[in-house]
Amino acid sequence: MTTPDSTKTYHNHLKKFFEITAQKKACKTKFVQRDSPLNGQVFLTSLVLTVFQYGTIVLDQLAKTAHTINPEISVTGQAFKERFNAFAVEFLKAMFAEALKLTAPAANRVPPLLEVFSAVYLLDSSVVTLPDTLKDDFRGCGGDGAKAAAKVFLLFNWLNGVYETLRIDHGRQPDQKMGQEFIAGRASAALWIFDLGFFNAAFLAAIANASSFFLSRLAASQLIFWTPRTDGTLDRLDLDLLLSRSARELFEIQVVFGPKQEVRTRLIIAPVPKEVANARRRRAREAARKQGRTPTKTTLNRCDWTLLLTNTSAKQLPTSTALEVYGVRWQVELVFKLFKSDARLETTNAREKNRVKCELYAKLIAALLFNQISHRAEEFALGPISPAKLWRRMRNDVRDWLCIFGQGTAVEISELLKFLTRYAVTSQRKKYPSTLQRLEQAGKQARQVELKDPLGYLQKKRTAADRKKAFADLISNRKVKLDPERLGYQRTTLTP
Repeated sequence: MTTPDSTKTYHNHLKKFFEITAQKKACKTKFVQRDSPLNGQVFLTSLVLTVFQYGTIVLDQLAKTAHTINPEISVTGQAFKERFNAFAVEFLKAMFAEALKLTAPAANRVPPLLEVFSAVYLLDSSVVTLPDTLKDDFRGCGGDGAKAAAKVFLLFNWLNGVYETLRIDHGRQPDQKMGQEFIAGRASAALWIFDLGFFNAAFLAAIANASSFFLSRLAASQLIFWTPRTDGTLDRLDLDLLLSRSARELFEIQVVFGPKQEVRTRLIIAPVPKEVANARRRRAREAARKQGRTPTKTTLNRCDWTLLLTNTSAKQLPTSTALEVYGVRWQVELVFKLFKSDARLETTNAREKNRVKCELYAKLIAALLFNQISHRAEEFALGPISPAKLWRRMRNDVRDWLCIFGQGTAVEISELLKFLTRYAVTSQRKKYPSTLQRLEQAGKQARQVELKDPLGYLQKKRTAADRKKAFADLISNRKVKLDPERLGYQRTTLTP
């Protein structure tokens, strides 16, 4: 349960953000150059509240919201329209940077399986299409895609729910070149999880050099692997030959890759159900068709397997746990879903450059602030909540939002969140177990499954029956008992 002190700290931070920081930044960016009822605080608060209520910014609604914030303010939608200028863009950019600083750790329950890591960083991106008038500021993805688009990069620490950073770039910025941009200043001994778009040998090596760990799907079918012989020397591995001759069961091998053989990892190989493999092949063929080519046989054959690379030790993540831990990546997808469905990041009625930019930054600020609100709600709920349910429950009441944003007292915020969390808690009758439940179960059933001497296994030509027997002889499959002292350690004040 949150304490009065933590609620008061949150209240003070939000009050300072809107009432003091906004005024200072408005003057510094020259958005406010003389006394006006439409000052930095009112302008910012009106934009953010309109985002929370409607998702899109309508001029007349902004005027109405400003009057609700302060009944003494009587402005028209035209007055707001005139304020959407280059100074307003710089002001909202500055407040976006300040909103990132507001993020504070929350008390989440950490599954024992992940307690060995200082953080679990989820890195992902999402493209936001924009009106064509912004094509010079935010270049689109090219081809048949939008002429103007922004790419939003999010680094999310799942262990405490913190948005470590939120970055905006051109829509055509490739993920593969961006990974290393996010490493500086991050905690060591952290686990990094990201999707195929960020896969890059240099990025993986940089994570390892920063004394951290990665867990990633294998993306490049043309990647060359080496694996240790029994005497410790390295020899080239024909991965696709190994896959074709392996039993359809979970196992791992030790591999090395990279231009200078600088990345040493475990390659975890897991078969997928036939229907999943067929669905992957359909997507691969469709993607290739759009690019005017035919997918390679190697690409189609690998659809039968999920291939994961990690530099964690077997004690940190035993073989059988890797797939469940990689599944945590879906949580960042849910964040982007909230951004696009409720914050309506891709929807705008505007066409003028500065107004569209202002709306984009206002929505990103709203997303960052809501991350804070949902943390506080989880503390009152003593467990996970549905952010979408909380957003929609609060949507129609401006007074609730104003209370949350510092106009109410700390006590009023506490009472409001206690009330709202009753409508936002996740269902206890869910058909499938939660992420936490799956991770806890995976930790209890952890197994280490390793194929010893894969090169030796591939050397001889064997019949199918002989290969099956040789594979079984070389597999080491043992139950792993995690350290009881580590299992008993809790970072959180929350109870299960």
